[in-house]
Amino acid sequence: MEAHDLPYIASVSPSYPVDLYDKFVKAKRIKGTRYIQISTPCPPGWVYPPKDTVKIGRLAVETGIVVLFEIEDGKFRFTGRSRTIAEKKSKIPIINYLERQGRFRKMNEEQIHQLQTWVDGRWNEYLRKAEESK
Repeated sequence: MEAHDLPYIASVSPSYPVDLYDKFVKAKRIKGTRYIQISTPCPPGWVYPPKDTVKIGRLAVETGIVVLFEIEDGKFRFTGRSRTIAEKKSKIPIINYLERQGRFRKMNEEQIHQLQTWVDGRWNEYLRKAEESK
């Protein structure tokens, strides 16, 4: 979506409802095409107890597999919990997210390492974008 130069792009997680609400309010005020990516955990498909839905959503953000951000007029910035993680350099290992879901039970250590490497690389790219947008 970023390649289409939309006036507003954001990502949200229902596990962080204030961030989600703020972005929808902001998007409503902006003219033109707006895009919001919503990352929502799925208990039956991801194989975890429904009572853990908020926890799984938060772990997705805290591990960096889901990043909360906005791109407004081409400028990238972290938002909500992702902003705090970026500032404090406190992203947690992906295993904390994977081990709570049955869909990842068959992953071996090498695959987990590859996923962690991918998440770290993507996170570093977001850090670079945030720095360039200052």
